[in-house]
Parts: sequence; C-alpha cells; structure tokens
Amino acid sequence: MNKKDFEKTIQKPGYHFFIFSCPAKIPVNYFMHTRIVTKDSEWNVHRRELCHFKNTIHPSMGYLHNNFLLPWQGITKYLRTTKTHFESNLVLHISGEKWSIAEKIVEFTNKKITTYPYKKNYRWIRRNSNTFTQRVINIFPELQIKLSRRAIGK
Repeated sequence: MNKKDFEKTIQKPGYHFFIFSCPAKIPVNYFMHTRIVTKDSEWNVHRRELCHFKNTIHPSMGYLHNNFLLPWQGITKYLRTTKTHFESNLVLHISGEKWSIAEKIVEFTNKKITTYPYKKNYRWIRRNSNTFTQRVINIFPELQIKLSRRAIGK
C-alpha cells in the first residue's frame, strides 16, 4: 500500500486495524516481516513491530518499536543502508465504530503493547516481528486469518 491509498483509507472515521507485510532484509528476503498499524477514534496512528535492533529511544521496550517508520512504508531492503525500502503489502484491514472488533483490537494494542512478553528477546527464526503479529491474531480469533508460511517465527 502506498501513502496515498493509506491516507485515503484512514480518512474514514472510527477505528482501523491493519496488518502489513514486506520481505525481510536481503539476503533473507524470501521470508516476510509483518507489522501492525492502528488508528483510533482520536485519529492517532501507530505502527508497531519488533525489529532486529533495540529501541534506543525507549530502552525499556527492548526490540519493540512504535512509529519507527511511516505506517505505509516497508522496512529497508539491506542491513547496512536506510535509503531503500520494500513496498508494503496489505495483509488485513478491518475498520469499525464504537463496540466493533476493530475498536477492541485497537484499544487492546494501545493499552497492552508494553506488556508484550518477548519484547526483550529477538531471534531471526523465532520471537520476531511475526511472533508479535501472530500474538494479536491469536488473542482475536475473530480475525480468521493465517499468516503465510513465509512468516517465520509466527
């Protein structure tokens, strides 16, 4: 999803919950990196994900990042540069008003993000960005979604 499409989508009122994916960094780009983006009723947009490097702005968050990159932006393609990004793929988008499943997920994510149990552990094969995304999916089975087999660590 590009910036224009993302901004058009979140202009609709209410709560929005997105799961985005993109390839993992080269040379392991066969695998995927997933992340969660939310928009609440106050128009606050948050991108949340686990990355392979620690959060230096909020060290207590470990590897968990909030708004490290723009919501629609894929991660950087290469380990040593921050200039070239993968294109994001929309995996799931749900929206709704007060009392909807979208509100429940957005509110849960906003309130419980700091309690994620594996935020201080990051591994390429397990406990990575896909583990974080899968945890939200597991808590809300109403989403009825399965991450791809390429989402190693789910």
